[in-house]
Amino acid sequence: MNKKSIIYSLLIYLSSFGIAQSSTLINHEKIIYLEQAKIKTKAELDSCDGITLVTLDMLENIALDQNIPYKNSLLGIDSARFKYWESKLALMPQFSLSSTYSNSPITWSDSETIYNGSASGISSQDYYQTTYEYFSLTPQISWNILNPTYFSSIKYYKNNLNKTKNISDDAKDKLLFQIRSLAVKTNQDYQNYLANSESYESAKLTLKNSKSLFESGFISLIDLQRQKNQVFRFQNQLKSSQNSLNKSLIDLNNLFSSKKKNCYFISKDAVSSLISRRKDVDFAKEIIKQKSIQKNGELKSVKNQIKMINANIDQARFSYLPQTQIYVSSNLTESYYDRTISSGNTYEYDSYDSNYTVGITSTITFDAGQNLMSIKSLKKDKKIAEQNYSNLLSTLESNILKYRSEINLLEQQNMILKEQLESTKKSEKDIYKTYNLDYATTTDVIDAQRTTSSAKLDVISNKSNYAIAIANLLKLISE
Repeated sequence: MNKKSIIYSLLIYLSSFGIAQSSTLINHEKIIYLEQAKIKTKAELDSCDGITLVTLDMLENIALDQNIPYKNSLLGIDSARFKYWESKLALMPQFSLSSTYSNSPITWSDSETIYNGSASGISSQDYYQTTYEYFSLTPQISWNILNPTYFSSIKYYKNNLNKTKNISDDAKDKLLFQIRSLAVKTNQDYQNYLANSESYESAKLTLKNSKSLFESGFISLIDLQRQKNQVFRFQNQLKSSQNSLNKSLIDLNNLFSSKKKNCYFISKDAVSSLISRRKDVDFAKEIIKQKSIQKNGELKSVKNQIKMINANIDQARFSYLPQTQIYVSSNLTESYYDRTISSGNTYEYDSYDSNYTVGITSTITFDAGQNLMSIKSLKKDKKIAEQNYSNLLSTLESNILKYRSEINLLEQQNMILKEQLESTKKSEKDIYKTYNLDYATTTDVIDAQRTTSSAKLDVISNKSNYAIAIANLLKLISE
């Protein structure tokens, strides 16, 4: 292949360059559109269609409003509250009412009497017609105020309600952290795409200049091919960042369970919004620890679990005490009896009875040691919960130290990376000038492009990691 054929092939290759249209969720045109897109207001979200730009605060509110697991945790609080009130109402006086009514309108019976002892014997036969009616009413009021197991049951369900609230708070903390971390990841992928796109366009422009230098005989075919490979490298890097952005965008929007089918939210302010909250976690280690103990849902949940186990132990112990009940009852009965005999005699009987009873019952149950075994088992469960709580505190202290150190180091690193990026940009610009004057090699240009591209991505990664570290501390103190 001669030199003209090579140049012609390169021109065809260059004309085919560009980002292909993609059927993926987000493509180059949509990303460029986001650069000029306006942030949607809350009222405009009802007409959401396609990629929609919102703030991080709006993302958090949408998630808290739509996320099904979190909404289920709120329903769990309602359920636990009803159980708590059920246990309290069981200690209130209980009223019961029973009644009986029976009616036999007409009953026929035949009676024959034979008297022996006389020579001739005497016998008589009668027919009976009987009407019978009976009614009774028994109201009763009972009160378990002296039964200790009811009090331990109330204690158990009160702590169960608190634990359920803590679980919901923990679910909220975790959901907010997921939203923030995925919003940062989406933002990072978005910024990576823009940086890679810039590197890709720069490499294409350099390739175009290299073609001119090759035609003029200033560089070799090998140098031209190396710059061509550089373009391929940045194009592949661009596609990878596009794929990563698609995945992170879908992962983020999976947290919005009730959103419209074709509506995908994205936030460009996630990183800057979290970095602006640096002051909210700028406390000494012990202060952050105390805030976590007071507000962290996971810690409070385990603490209330220990209280629930204590209530169960009390209930098992109280079962060996007399189970006492106070009651007041009344019994009202009325009966009517009417019998007519064939001989003409009639018998009528009408009665009314009323009595009142005040009493106290007490029961002691012997269960062959079943509750003793239950108490021993519960004590082991309590030990496990206490160890879990201790482990959570230890992990909390380690995480506070880790995230605070990470924040400080990332702040220092950010200053270095910014200076490095400015330096690489300047070096790249200078190398381009000397390259066009044939004082720099293709290798110098390729190295400069890669160094600048890497420096851009490092700055983006640093800011994203910095925001995530702040989000981790916010999660620990439930903010």
